[in-house]
Amino acid sequence: MRCAAVILAGGRGSRLGGVRKAELRVDGDALLAYVLAAVEACSERVVVGFPDLDVPAGVVLTREDPPGSGPAAGIAAGMARVGAGADWVLVLACDLPGAGEIVPELLAAAAAAPAQVESILARTPAADLPPGDRGGDRGGDRAGDRAGARAGDVEGRTEWLTGIHRAGALRRVIAARGEGLIDGSVRRLFASMRQATIAAPPGSTRDVDTWEDHRYWLARAGEGRER
Repeated sequence: MRCAAVILAGGRGSRLGGVRKAELRVDGDALLAYVLAAVEACSERVVVGFPDLDVPAGVVLTREDPPGSGPAAGIAAGMARVGAGADWVLVLACDLPGAGEIVPELLAAAAAAPAQVESILARTPAADLPPGDRGGDRGGDRAGDRAGARAGDVEGRTEWLTGIHRAGALRRVIAARGEGLIDGSVRRLFASMRQATIAAPPGSTRDVDTWEDHRYWLARAGEGRER
């Protein structure tokens, strides 16, 4: 199975005072670095974000068109740089310090997926949602920093920017959306794909939307050093 990765890194955290999430640090490393490390084994790694982002050699850096037009447009821009040889494509937000835990689960699920499954998304169990977060529908049209990229249900929350997709199916839905990609929702982009979900390891899908989230990851990193 040949896998590529598209990482969305073009958002400024509206609840983080406009900080560029990709460059926010946890335990000395930028959030983007955690995600890039998690997908290091992928044959291609594409980052969609600001043109001055610091990315390692071999990582492709591109931008959605027009700039700032949301994650659906970002996915399309990333896929435009993925070669024809990829079987599956990981699509991830850049603000996932726990990517190293969920990515292996997604890869294993893709390797075992029946032919009819086109898309596999992580699901955060209800018991693992942050305090005060009951999931809720976040499927709006604009999702500059993950808001609108997730959808809730009684069993937890589907993480629309933590998933793996068959490359051919993803190209198909991108082509079908056309101009609707601009400021469009990721949930709507993926709607016609035949989906499956997997339960995420505890904490692995908690992104960094707020300073409270940042403190959570700082504390978790500290606990890891003490073990």
